[in-house]
Amino acid sequence: MVLAVIKLGGSVVTDKEKKGVFRREVAVAFFKQIKGMREVVLVHGGGSFGHPVALEYFRHGATIPLGISEIHRAMVELNSLIVDVALEQGVPVMPFPASSIFVAENGEIKECFLDPLRLSLKRGMVPLCYGDVVADSARGFSILSGDSIASALAVELGAEYLVYCIDKDGVLDEYGLPIRLLTNRDQIHKVRTIPDITGSIEGKVREALKAAKAGVKTFILNGLHPERLSMLLEGKEVIGTEVRWVG
Repeated sequence: MVLAVIKLGGSVVTDKEKKGVFRREVAVAFFKQIKGMREVVLVHGGGSFGHPVALEYFRHGATIPLGISEIHRAMVELNSLIVDVALEQGVPVMPFPASSIFVAENGEIKECFLDPLRLSLKRGMVPLCYGDVVADSARGFSILSGDSIASALAVELGAEYLVYCIDKDGVLDEYGLPIRLLTNRDQIHKVRTIPDITGSIEGKVREALKAAKAGVKTFILNGLHPERLSMLLEGKEVIGTEVRWVG
């Protein structure tokens, strides 16, 4: 089994229209698909748990200590729900809060400490990271998105695959149809996009391109159809968007 970094979007495991609503049945279906996969690193987003709190405290760039704690608590709450489902399905996840392994500078990853994660992976665990507030050498603290974390992990760990699971059939064009291939030569700003506190689909594509440039096979799929993830990792063609770097 090749190493795959999989980002489980907050829009997949939560109802982003309703604060603090966990889509348990979606998480169950996802972990049923990855059960038995050992060379996997997971990352999840904040969805309707982390994003509303982050918007409240970071709207004007404020880094209030109480707000930092509130955002982290919201992410830990969602992470705990996901861990519960993973264990019920027999997937031995090991949580790694981003705040414990990353340092940022002006919102971008500056340093990462991955030895514990690497050792856990080597021992048969499935590392589970998530978007969080992290120490920032320039700002004090900043929000590090799951999209950025997933891309960085894929590059640092030398993954063969990076897969972003979202609530759409990939990156959509102006007609709402999935774009089969996006490259660094395309006009990324023209894709259909809905912004949020950690960016938009445009930002996700930019993070995906960083991994693609490093040689990682990168895809954006619909996480509400988790069987497509299994098919992709088996080398089969699936509905979705491939993100590729061309020289």
